[in-house]
Amino acid sequence: MPTVAPLDLAGHVAGVAYLGDIPFFAESAGPIHRLDHGHKTIEAHEGLLACIRDEATDTLLTGGEDGKVLRVGADGSVTEIAHVPRKWISQIAAGPQGAVAYAYGKTTHVRLADGTTKHFTEDRTVEGIALHPRACASLSPVTTASRCIGSARQVSRLIWSGRAPTLASAFRRMAASS
Repeated sequence: MPTVAPLDLAGHVAGVAYLGDIPFFAESAGPIHRLDHGHKTIEAHEGLLACIRDEATDTLLTGGEDGKVLRVGADGSVTEIAHVPRKWISQIAAGPQGAVAYAYGKTTHVRLADGTTKHFTEDRTVEGIALHPRACASLSPVTTASRCIGSARQVSRLIWSGRAPTLASAFRRMAASS
């Protein structure tokens, strides 16, 4: 039978996820709380802006006002993926083959598993990122870079109508054409 218990946190919760059977609560002030045989706290960021669950690795990816991109494991371990001083990492995405995308301002970065990073500059502030095995997209309007995991060649600019199906259908068209 599941157990329901209150958890008093001082601040706003920016993200919630389960890693395995362990619940994680990421506060916008920066700490990440996990309930693993008791309440444990990880001091991850000085201001947390983005928190997602990477399904491929069963970890959390976080970005913050401190310019850090972190990977948090179910055991509470923290690995720094990137650090860009004086930049607010407001968007994060997990991708295939261990790729991690993050953005600040008008720039999107895709860090590959081998540590190399590819950069994409947009005309406007990046408001969302998605990675697909054959492409990456940043919502600024949407720019797609075909095979961004393999090359940084920008191939098309899509008009963003503000609806999520537009991005999904763009990925389907790109996947079908390769």
